[in-house]
Amino acid sequence: MSRRKYLEAYIALIDEFLIIAVIIALALIALRMQGWISVKTVFIAIAVSIAAGLGLFKALAKVIPRKPVVGAESLIGKKGTAKTDINGEGYVLIEGELWRARSAKGERIKMGERVRVVGVYGLTVLVERA
Repeated sequence: MSRRKYLEAYIALIDEFLIIAVIIALALIALRMQGWISVKTVFIAIAVSIAAGLGLFKALAKVIPRKPVVGAESLIGKKGTAKTDINGEGYVLIEGELWRARSAKGERIKMGERVRVVGVYGLTVLVERA
């Protein structure tokens, strides 16, 4: 499942939670107006519902996949500069590190051109013109 789909599902859950929270609050207020429960009970029930919802959303946020921040996979999408001509293989500078690079599309990339990493194969990055 893509990150976008996870975010859409997360937003839908928030929407549903808010609707349920409003319905519960209105029901508690109606019960209070009938004199069946105290004001203190209404506030406690609303506070517990909000705390439970926040805990649920915090747990769900940890499940949403994030872009890697360490390792070679974190390079995907980063931009750099070709330090040599890349005709087959060459070298690029990405975030201050020199990497062996291969053109992803087999195109010739000249020294000094901006490149973008589209993949990683071992210790070689696959790049295309940025």
